[in-house]
Amino acid sequence: VGVNRCVHALSWSEEGALAYGAHHMAAIYDPKAAEVKCTVVGHTGMVSCVHWVSKQVAPGMPPGSELLITGSADLSLRVWAVDKGGTGAMPWAHLATLQGHKGAVTDVCVHLLHPCEQQQGAAQGQSPPSFLLVSTAGDSEVHVWRCDPHAASTSGNSSTPSQQQQQQQ
Repeated sequence: VGVNRCVHALSWSEEGALAYGAHHMAAIYDPKAAEVKCTVVGHTGMVSCVHWVSKQVAPGMPPGSELLITGSADLSLRVWAVDKGGTGAMPWAHLATLQGHKGAVTDVCVHLLHPCEQQQGAAQGQSPPSFLLVSTAGDSEVHVWRCDPHAASTSGNSSTPSQQQQQQQ
């Protein structure tokens, strides 16, 4: 399974698996076995970025399972639970699709929230998020998503470069 020619279309997991963009999918490669274990299917455009979410950010994941974020030319991000030890026909589960960009998604990263920040969300009547997921795209916007992998919920907002400058003033 070939790799897409995108700068951010490759990510190593803490457990040693490699995820990379492969056309409209993400391929999960096991370097020890030197083989693609599975492909994660769901995007309708080329996968342009992938990012494994560390166990520190999402500690409630079952052993052998990790969160994977993929971004695509289809203007969306997808959140997946990948069971790298799974032998079933589909060792991954689609948890959420995040939409809002008007251009192809170019990069994604995550930021672990401090427990005090998590409690702020709970105090406002929201499910307490575990982390922020930040995405950029060809539309020159930055989207920030508050994520709780335990509830598979997300909420977000975005800002253009001009809005960011106004917020800093």
